[in-house]
Amino acid sequence: MALRCWPSYLRLHVASVAALALFFISHAFAFSREIPGRASSPQLTRRIIPVRVPARPFPARLPSDEEDKLSSYGDSSGSTARGIVSSLTAIYTSLLPAAPQSIPAGPAPSTPSDLMRSIKDDYVLRNYLWTGDVELGCFAENCIFTDPTLSFEGRDTFVSNVQKIQPALKLLMADTKRDCDSILLDISLNDKEGYVETRWNMVGTFANVPWRPKIDVIGRTKFWYEGGDKEGGYQIYLYDEKWEVGAAVALLQLITPGS
Repeated sequence: MALRCWPSYLRLHVASVAALALFFISHAFAFSREIPGRASSPQLTRRIIPVRVPARPFPARLPSDEEDKLSSYGDSSGSTARGIVSSLTAIYTSLLPAAPQSIPAGPAPSTPSDLMRSIKDDYVLRNYLWTGDVELGCFAENCIFTDPTLSFEGRDTFVSNVQKIQPALKLLMADTKRDCDSILLDISLNDKEGYVETRWNMVGTFANVPWRPKIDVIGRTKFWYEGGDKEGGYQIYLYDEKWEVGAAVALLQLITPGS
């Protein structure tokens, strides 16, 4: 029998399991426009695509020993986790479809410092690692998003999947203000190379799930930006997220009973 024919309570129960991994792993992103074979930012190269692309090339730099220890999208060890996320995304989309609504993007920040302040607010004020609530004007329309489990392109894709996954957040957590947090550990601006870097701690408890799993992951994100030309404003063209734990290890938190 098709999933859509299941009783509503059963659909919600299965959806909660699928949404668990989606919230934690993808931060409201999905595989709908994955870029196969994309590596982490030091090895990224620009693809030829039929949309406007930023004039600035992808960053090319030698990774430090410390950065080598981080979990990124290009790691072969994360292939199983990527497959799990892809499957769960398909299940969740079929169970709880949502009609995306257009959300207008505000103006781009006028300076790199303004961009950094807006990124800080995404963590501190908007809890974006869980809610997906960001200042859209800071991101280019064809921004590329990567983390250890996925890589996709497009600000509209990001917005669409944020809208689809919000009902599950309310389903899984007893109190979204109390049960989850995006803790900003550090933020810095590298104006010479053109990125804002954050170090953060994503913590939360799925209190409405019987085994009450707890999520506790520390990661780092580089927001590569360009701008300052005649069009004005600075926007992020590459969101490059890495974790300080392997993707498979992080997944185990979802099935580990909490206290």
